[in-house]
Amino acid sequence: MMPEVALTIAIPTYNRNELLLRTVQSLFANSTENFKILILDNHSDVPVQETLLSVTESLPAGRIEIHRHEVNIGGLANMLRAFELCQTEWLWLITEKSTVKPCGITRVLKTIEEHTDCLFINFDVDLNPPRSHIPPRTKSIITTGRTELLQNILYFGSIIDQMASVYFVPRCREVLENGYLFAPSFAAQFVLVLATLRDTDRCFLSSDQVVTRITKPLHGHSRLSTLAYGQNCMSLLNLPLTPPERDILQRKLLEFMPTPKHFVLKFIILAAEGDPSAHYYFNQYANLMAFHDRRIRTRLVLLLGRLLMRAPVISVRCLDKLVWWGLKRSIYEAGETTEHFARIPSGERAARHS
Repeated sequence: MMPEVALTIAIPTYNRNELLLRTVQSLFANSTENFKILILDNHSDVPVQETLLSVTESLPAGRIEIHRHEVNIGGLANMLRAFELCQTEWLWLITEKSTVKPCGITRVLKTIEEHTDCLFINFDVDLNPPRSHIPPRTKSIITTGRTELLQNILYFGSIIDQMASVYFVPRCREVLENGYLFAPSFAAQFVLVLATLRDTDRCFLSSDQVVTRITKPLHGHSRLSTLAYGQNCMSLLNLPLTPPERDILQRKLLEFMPTPKHFVLKFIILAAEGDPSAHYYFNQYANLMAFHDRRIRTRLVLLLGRLLMRAPVISVRCLDKLVWWGLKRSIYEAGETTEHFARIPSGERAARHS
């Protein structure tokens, strides 16, 4: 029999008080289900407690719990703190930047009730606008063990999306140190799943969508954060996995990262603009990909990139003409989003890795 309150919805937050207020109000407006909200205030300039006062005063005691850190401990550590402070068996991490569907909480609670023997539940994500290279999950599936879970990941970005996943807290707490150790991977919450799964443990991958995530292209020099994201995700291969599991995870990570053409183009643009760090980051990326991706096509792209980086200004002028001829947009417009250079569907890319 399930406890009276089975689910905690945790919201790690920092300096997004108005968005947070709107999110909390929508959660209670759209559902009468019995759940708790845990808010982790990462030392916002204006304490979250003050912003949510009108909401907390109108609710019974215990429905909303707010923890304010004395200092900003970083986004990833703030998220992992939810596993320490959660007082229910199940935890759903969300952000104040996305929208929980009107039926989302009911759907999550029903799924928990139907799959109490699972340690991890992952839902499909409704992206707005949709991304052509991210395949939708057309059917739900139950996996057993770590290998089967990895094999059934359609897109790594969806499996680590904190808005789309619900965790069985008692087991995750047993391996919480692994989450902190691999926090720089940007996938600490999924590390907890991989670290706790045994051969007989089950996970549920649902085709239902419970949240809508607003997607926006990256702009300006923040593009380099994509490199950090990709590089750090590769550290997951240092987890204690079997060789077949490591091979599967490596393939999923390579599918998740933007294509080498996209990265090389971005670094050439940055070098042409005079960014002093462009060559350093390009060499980092080239070494990373040369180690993990041994396809001839990737090696040729990296070799061409090294040659073009020697004269980035001239290279950009020539490439701009080629991109305009092929895509009818400038090289800068094409470099803004991954999709322009990730035209191969994920399934086809997976097949080519095999």
